[in-house]
Amino acid sequence: MSARIKMNRIIITCNRFPVGETVDEFVREKFSTLFYRCTDIVRMRIELNLESGQEGEVRFHSRIIIGTSGPDIVADAESTDVFDALDGLLRRADRQLSRRMRVNDFGREWLHSLERSEALLALPGSRSSTWNML
Repeated sequence: MSARIKMNRIIITCNRFPVGETVDEFVREKFSTLFYRCTDIVRMRIELNLESGQEGEVRFHSRIIIGTSGPDIVADAESTDVFDALDGLLRRADRQLSRRMRVNDFGREWLHSLERSEALLALPGSRSSTWNML
């Protein structure tokens, strides 16, 4: 699939402030890497909201909705700088995508082949494996 089609699948919406070229380029450059990480992504919708606080402080709230072949992935981030909010959003979305890919790769076929007690012991970081190590 060409890069042009992938760029068109990123939808950016901003509330209470206009989308500038720098924000648009930043979002498309950073978030297009998620398409290469996970091939199940159909589209990404990135929402940026400008919220003013009680004492005149400005906060940017960002949300991403990643449409995949399975359930959608939703992540939120908030910061006083728009680029920091987008970086935090990218980290959270990347973490959720990697978790989903790990479950898809190892979880279903591998775990169903084991019995329940063996599966609990084999999962890294599971409560049973930690308990048995003590």
